[in-house]
Amino acid sequence: MRRQSISCTLAAVLGALLVAGCGAAAKPMGVAEVVPEIRALNGKTVRVAGYLGECAGYECRLFVDEAGLHDYERAFAKMMNTRDAVRWPAYLGIGVGEKFDFDARARPFTNSYVVITGKITDACRTPDNEPGCMDRSTDLKPTDIQPWSPTKSK
Repeated sequence: MRRQSISCTLAAVLGALLVAGCGAAAKPMGVAEVVPEIRALNGKTVRVAGYLGECAGYECRLFVDEAGLHDYERAFAKMMNTRDAVRWPAYLGIGVGEKFDFDARARPFTNSYVVITGKITDACRTPDNEPGCMDRSTDLKPTDIQPWSPTKSK
């Protein structure tokens, strides 16, 4: 009888830990949290929340917020017009997906807030953690995308 009681108690504790772990995993990381930690997160699967700009062809980026997208567009225009070095806002380059289907899955979510699940890679980052690839850089290899509201997550 005692052995059964210990087993039941152990099962209850493990169940509580699993539920607590799922609750903790429910809150996605933000782009501003992931970018500075990209080396430490390399190879890990994460959920990242942010603002998704256009996602097609040679570009798909997740920004901290909508203002970050506009900062990126201004920096890109300056670089193209002057060829000067620019300071890029924090963003993650999103890959095409394992079956090259991510753009189609992301299309309904462009220019909106989303949570993207995927594996982090630091292959397109310079040694000082700046973006190192201009065409379709991949900081996040996506496996899922869902709508997200910044106001509901606080």
